[in-house]
Amino acid sequence: MELNSTFGDGYANKLILSYKNVEDDRDTNLGQPFPTVDINDGGGEINLGGEPFSTVNFLEQEVYTLTNDFDFFLGDHTVTVGTHNELYDLANRFVPFNYGWYIFLDNDDNGTAVDEFRETVCASIQNPGSQCNGVDAQIGPSVFARGFSLVDNDPSQSGFQEIIGDGTSAEGAFRALNTSLYVQDEWTASDRLTLTGGVRVDVPVYLDEPAYANRENPAVPDDAAPELNPRNTTVPAIENYYSMNGARPGDTPDPVLHWAPRFGFNFDVFGDEQTQLRGGTGVFTSRQPFVWPGGMYLNNGTNTGTVDFEFGFNEFRPNPQNGLTVSDFSGRDPTDLIPSGRLEMFEQEYYNPRFWRSSLGLDQELGGGFVGTFEAQYSNTLKNVLVTNVNLRPPNETLDGPDNRPIWVPEEYGPGQSEYTEAGDQRIDTRYANIHRVGNTSRGYSYNVTGRLRKTFEGIVTENSGLRTDVSYTYGDAFVVNDGTSSQINSLWDGVEHVNGANSIGLSRSDFSTGHRIIGRLSYRQQLGDRFALTTTLVYDGQSGRPFSYVIGSSDVMVRERGDSNSLLYVPRSASQLTFGEVDPDDEPAITPEQQAAALDQFISENDYLSQQRGDYAERNGDRTPWESVFDLNLRLQVFQQLLGRQQSVEITANIFNFSSLLGDIVGQDSWGRRYFNSSQVSLTSFREFTETEDGEYTPVYTAQEVIDEAVDTDGDGVADEVRTIDQRDIFNQIRTGSSYSSQYQVQFGIRYNF
Repeated sequence: MELNSTFGDGYANKLILSYKNVEDDRDTNLGQPFPTVDINDGGGEINLGGEPFSTVNFLEQEVYTLTNDFDFFLGDHTVTVGTHNELYDLANRFVPFNYGWYIFLDNDDNGTAVDEFRETVCASIQNPGSQCNGVDAQIGPSVFARGFSLVDNDPSQSGFQEIIGDGTSAEGAFRALNTSLYVQDEWTASDRLTLTGGVRVDVPVYLDEPAYANRENPAVPDDAAPELNPRNTTVPAIENYYSMNGARPGDTPDPVLHWAPRFGFNFDVFGDEQTQLRGGTGVFTSRQPFVWPGGMYLNNGTNTGTVDFEFGFNEFRPNPQNGLTVSDFSGRDPTDLIPSGRLEMFEQEYYNPRFWRSSLGLDQELGGGFVGTFEAQYSNTLKNVLVTNVNLRPPNETLDGPDNRPIWVPEEYGPGQSEYTEAGDQRIDTRYANIHRVGNTSRGYSYNVTGRLRKTFEGIVTENSGLRTDVSYTYGDAFVVNDGTSSQINSLWDGVEHVNGANSIGLSRSDFSTGHRIIGRLSYRQQLGDRFALTTTLVYDGQSGRPFSYVIGSSDVMVRERGDSNSLLYVPRSASQLTFGEVDPDDEPAITPEQQAAALDQFISENDYLSQQRGDYAERNGDRTPWESVFDLNLRLQVFQQLLGRQQSVEITANIFNFSSLLGDIVGQDSWGRRYFNSSQVSLTSFREFTETEDGEYTPVYTAQEVIDEAVDTDGDGVADEVRTIDQRDIFNQIRTGSSYSSQYQVQFGIRYNF
């Protein structure tokens, strides 16, 4: 609802009220709940069950908005005083892999994962049928993860009760308010100069306090010991290693004033409207996904528990109603699982993302109808999100060899200073999986410069025709500590590539770095009589490829910091510096360590980026996918008609996205319109094992099968005599389907009525 009011000639007011109600329910589409099963079998992968993050994923949002702007017209000045207010009522029901997630790995590079899955199933189920005849029923190694509800259990009852799926009561529900006040003065200083200045202040407030493990929590028994309270046990133990910066279980960040002063100008340099200079500088406060602070309410040790990717001989339970919980992997009683799962806390003085941004632009009439534009922009990070896992003890070993990064060896840890810091575990409080302190970093910046030239040609074919031309070049780069691309706090921590651990990430190129980009546009419009017009537009988009990182496969098993496989590759001066194990895949010749080292050396030497990093670590997002060049074609037919005293029209459109791919198919050039996709990471080596650990030596053994395209055994002795290395472009997959950003052409038809 919008209400506009005027009060004489000097005042005006605009009031906007809105309400939004959104329900997002993601579902696994399984008629019968079943665990997620991933079987990595040699060169392929088999997936069973539902998507693991959709088992319980239901979000309800109610948003009330009030905006009011009051304008004062004071001669050359227009002063605006306003307020913008948003009240959120949110409930996020999210229990990832609630049905269980089993990952069977191809540990020996010999295609045994399928057998291990069958053997595990036959050993785990009662009264196996004929499908288990001849199967050696024994539980094989797997990785298991599961999230489960803690709030559906009745502490007065024996045993542990749990509700799976969307019926669970495990949700993070809270209310939040963001209120803003601002004042702005737009001053027409002269016919040539306009100045704009103002200041805005935003105040985010959380109206509810998160639960945590204390006696006042309904999920905690009344006779719970004081040691259950993490304020009495967990936080003091953590503070032996980390500063909490005011973060406490049950507390939200203080309401902090986010001041944002701004200034801008627009100047007609010579007063002839041919040279326009514009620019500005100021502070901008960004929105943040409420799913981040929602972690305080969802992951607090009393709401959901987590089996955090346990590697071992895990019993297979096909019925999630009887899924494995933390009690199956520890000495804890099933009825005493609070606290469990993750604990997520925000620092007392936490800021939403904030940036200082400055820009300068020049528009110049160049004669002959040409208009040139130059623009430059620079942004500096004032505050951005940074997540630290404060439940992680410092690393206690380093790798041996040229790569001497720190690692965590759980079996070498003693019991620690807290009764919940157990020997043989890298965690400070083993009741929790990960404990996250969410704060800010001030490191990061970005910049881009753009040059643009445009001109319109009238009557080039007939009197009623016109051609518009436009070409621009942009170069930009961006550097961050954390891009903040995930909806989960835990993924913000373990989703960043690193060398020294996920708690020690540094400044690196952003996932959203632009690089070079050229955009050209030709648009020809032909009037056909009084009632028809046809417009044909051809757009060229050439741009640098997307940034990506070289990482070590299975590095999570090597580093063991309870994160993902995000360890950046050490680029050896010679691959012989690294230790390789023989690869002996099924029905293929064995590939010796020497052959793998030679293949890795060849790949590095032929790679422009890696060849310059020898003797050092690959940088996060240090390389890019290949350059992409794509043409799009748009056809638009307009039909005009006078009706009821006004002109109306019908537009019929045809868009051919990646028109260059269509032309390539016609003339037999399959490389035209090629676009590349990667998951932001490329593995050239994978960790297999350590050579020796008994004497405190940790020399990693790798395989480099990823860089080998083909191994040929010419003499039949089972060992490859010829090994061919993959081409540099083979490490990328071409996008073939999904969206308009594709290596295949797509055609979209549309119709529009204007009246």
